[in-house]
Amino acid sequence: MSEIVRVNSPGRRTGAIEAIRETASFSDFVRYQTVRDLKMRYQRSLLGWTWSILNPITSLIIYSVVFGTILGGNRDLPENPDGLENFALYLFSAQVVFSLFQAGSSQTMNSFQQTVELRKRLYFPPASLAIARVSGLLVDTGIEALMLLVFFVLAGSISITFIQLVPLIAVMALFSFGIGLLLAVPNVRFADVGFAYQVILRMLFFLTPIIWVYNETQPPADYWLPLRTIVELNPLTTFVSASRTATYEQLWITPGTWLKLAGMSVILVIAGWVFFHRSADDAAEGA
Repeated sequence: MSEIVRVNSPGRRTGAIEAIRETASFSDFVRYQTVRDLKMRYQRSLLGWTWSILNPITSLIIYSVVFGTILGGNRDLPENPDGLENFALYLFSAQVVFSLFQAGSSQTMNSFQQTVELRKRLYFPPASLAIARVSGLLVDTGIEALMLLVFFVLAGSISITFIQLVPLIAVMALFSFGIGLLLAVPNVRFADVGFAYQVILRMLFFLTPIIWVYNETQPPADYWLPLRTIVELNPLTTFVSASRTATYEQLWITPGTWLKLAGMSVILVIAGWVFFHRSADDAAEGA
């Protein structure tokens, strides 16, 4: 890796377009960091990569018991072609994409803060580690998607529409990467950004129809917050609904939905990339 890591020169600036070319030239560095993170993730663990299976299964069991059984969330599930009424699978089909958003945006945001000091001594493109982190998360999400597939097969309800989950995961990765880039520089300058974002993520989990059934004809009632409007405008609602459409409901996601999801993700990545590379060097020097 010594041939692609250079000493950082003071005052060095790169534009958004130049940053794309430069980051692409550091593809070996990104690949090395991705593999390194994956190898170190469960280092000194007896179960190793088994944790990547146990963690989502444990969360699934807890949410299914609490929200599905105790709170009656398994009522009014949408129609499944095979007559399946399984709240756990209904929950898991949404949790796969939301977990990627949660981890992808957080790790993209935090990766820049974690490498500010290092970049004062060694040069590499500021977004390269964020790309490596999201790439590693795609491995975890792939494992979860494979588990979801196995569970649907065991339940006797599977369709070719399940394949749509692959491009949907890719689009979600772009979406979360864009959000993380927009937050990365403010997070370095103000620690409150990171703390506030964790609160927002917890709120989004409950404001997105993951553990509850969303019915367009009977949307949630408004209390002291305009819940109906928040849920309808929440882009994550579209993501989790599309995931359930492809897996649980076994339907094809409409072209309009694909256009909406892809459009939002591309716009966020472009905006995040431009904003990040205009501010990253100043933030690093001022940190």
